[in-house]
Amino acid sequence: SLGLAVGQAVDGVVPWTMTDAAYAREMLDDVTAMARDVAGFSEPLLIVGLDRKTARSCFSKGLRCAVVNAKGAPPQGRPDGAAATEGSLEETRPAPQRRDALSPLKAAVQTTKFFVSYWLAARGVDFVFFEMDVWFVRAAALAHPMLKALLYDSEERDVRSGAEDLVVAAHQNNPTATNIGVYAVRASSRTAGFFDDCIRDARKKPEKHDQLIFHNMLSWHRLAVYNKQPHGPWKDKPSTPPPTEPIRWDFVPPHVGVCSTHPVPTERTVFVHTLGTQPLQAHHGKRVHAKELMAWTGASGYYASHQEDPSAAKKRYLALDGRPLGAMSIDERDGYHNGRHLKARLAVLVALAKATDRILILPKIIADYHLYFAWTFLDLGSLRGLCEWRETNFAANRRAWLRGTNTSRGATNTPFRSVAQVHLARSGAVGVHLDGDDDDDLDDRQLFSEVGDDTKRAVYWIRNADDPKQPKPPRGRNSKLKPDVALDDDTPEWTLWASVLDALRDRELLLLHDGFLDGEFVRVLTNCGGPHECRQQSQLLGLVRTVYDQLAFCGDTVNLERHASKSFQGFDCFAQGERDVKKPGRGRRRRRRRR
Repeated sequence: SLGLAVGQAVDGVVPWTMTDAAYAREMLDDVTAMARDVAGFSEPLLIVGLDRKTARSCFSKGLRCAVVNAKGAPPQGRPDGAAATEGSLEETRPAPQRRDALSPLKAAVQTTKFFVSYWLAARGVDFVFFEMDVWFVRAAALAHPMLKALLYDSEERDVRSGAEDLVVAAHQNNPTATNIGVYAVRASSRTAGFFDDCIRDARKKPEKHDQLIFHNMLSWHRLAVYNKQPHGPWKDKPSTPPPTEPIRWDFVPPHVGVCSTHPVPTERTVFVHTLGTQPLQAHHGKRVHAKELMAWTGASGYYASHQEDPSAAKKRYLALDGRPLGAMSIDERDGYHNGRHLKARLAVLVALAKATDRILILPKIIADYHLYFAWTFLDLGSLRGLCEWRETNFAANRRAWLRGTNTSRGATNTPFRSVAQVHLARSGAVGVHLDGDDDDDLDDRQLFSEVGDDTKRAVYWIRNADDPKQPKPPRGRNSKLKPDVALDDDTPEWTLWASVLDALRDRELLLLHDGFLDGEFVRVLTNCGGPHECRQQSQLLGLVRTVYDQLAFCGDTVNLERHASKSFQGFDCFAQGERDVKKPGRGRRRRRRRR
């Protein structure tokens, strides 16, 4: 029960959250690590399960967990002899009275939030509540002076005249609109009374959102603090009497706590709340959205460099190169607004990532006036068993960067230890440019960029001949600026390309320019009968078609309304896509002539 979970001695402020089974399965490790390592809470995170199955899963991980016991005894009352809130969670849950009343999950979330907050405050436990889709990017104490006092200054933790009893987040687009995804509370008879009133009001208004009840109760208490009356009619006026012990409260500034369906973090941001339209909704979308905002703090060595985690030395990445902004465009003449071009390019990247055992960094997509995230179009669930992936902004996120590497050139601070650019051209030629080349000769770059249809079928291997650690060309002599031995016309493309990619296997990042992918390649890829028939035409086509048939997409092309500048967790295509497999035709029906 909840009492057993927090009955132990509490030395500091208790951070707590609540979750259902789906969120616990996917995000429990992420959130507990964030609370400890980033938010900086000294007390372990208290996780309140909305059902016993969730609580058992939490306990099995050795975490500090609780479930509200519906059959247990009600709270014993407020401190200082104040009136008690009667009943357990089961009894205080609002019973639906209308067709548009709250769903069972939403009702459980709302009532649990108020009940546990009351329970802690009534027992003298200071706490910080945050929902499972809130991501701290810096120490929680930086969000507000009250939080700093609670977390770090034991003398300031005593409730003083004029000090806030409660601070709550606001919405990014409205600094006075309450967002109860995050709030911090000093335990006292005043704050216990506040949550007692919220519970009583929620009982009488089961159709009202908990955030509205919370917001109106704050206004009700502020009027009581200044001994004022509301101006004019108040539609959502709380049903409880005016408080005799009103709390003092304040908002977290909107750019410090960024709470929005389309959050825009700034240099002042302490936490980000990726909002949805329902509670505990779309955990995958909320996490990938947080990753793109660089608000997700990582778990299970996701961002670990080779210095911090020895197993991370095996991590190798593949990303798109040679395109505007390193993005796929559907505005170019070849493949203009053609969704199958887009699907084919994504299939090529996934196929090469799988063939080279690399982690794919998702590309951006350019369509008309905006940039788009690939996960709004590509169902990332269909990548299971094919390759790992990283978000579009992975390389820009400093969590993924190396830290203070000592090299022959001195200390560096770069995302990747070693990089190779590879241009796979339609003629079968390959251009390679390796980093670490001190020679500023522009011919190197020019040679790389000119690999294409007009060149002879050859390997152009651009490297620093003085560096013995760099791999040697897969065939031919050790040449720097001149092409290697020319290949015969009947040499298979994939044989050549595979030998080059294998020679670059130790490079941490492979930047791929898919120069061979044109309208003809897409036409053949999507019209051949399947992987076997494609493989008869070329090994590369067979490889890509095998992957193409496993990928799932949301729609025929990218949704132009879901651009990155207005990114939203609900845009996530995860587990919603369909495979682009041609259905067998039925042939034309012969029209019967009327007699």
